[in-house]
Amino acid sequence: MNGVILAGWVVLGLAMLVAEVVGLFSGGRFPTLGDVLSFLMRSRVGRWFVLICWVWLGWHVFVRSGLPGF
Repeated sequence: MNGVILAGWVVLGLAMLVAEVVGLFSGGRFPTLGDVLSFLMRSRVGRWFVLICWVWLGWHVFVRSGLPGF
């Protein structure tokens, strides 16, 4: 089961990397991750959305996969 979860994270990371490379070489037709974050950070709702996403990611990556027994 852990292998499937790890493979899912790897696929997600590779998809983000591919999207970033496509955004960099598309001449502005496809936004990069920085463009998307800049757009989201313009409004209060967008900033809350980014914060909630960071908390969710931190919980699932760092807290739930912490040391056994803690």
